[in-house]
Amino acid sequence: MTYALGIILVVLGGSLEGLFSIPVTKVKKWEFENIWGIGSLFALLLLPWPLVLFNVEDLGALYSTIPDSVFYSVILSGVAWGIGGIFWG
Repeated sequence: MTYALGIILVVLGGSLEGLFSIPVTKVKKWEFENIWGIGSLFALLLLPWPLVLFNVEDLGALYSTIPDSVFYSVILSGVAWGIGGIFWG
């Protein structure tokens, strides 16, 4: 069952990744950077938190079980990914 769910999620993710450009064709007056910025704001900040709060029973308890070294390395990796994305673009 888990294998099938993984396949379904990969196909769904790939489909959504392929459809990301549809709004770009509908908003002719906006620059691509503005569309990308709004999409990133929703995808990286506004959408994940409600999903986590809805699906994780006790988020504070979950975070408290993560070792500090792992927690800080994940944060550092996210910062490095963001900086790399900014400089790549």
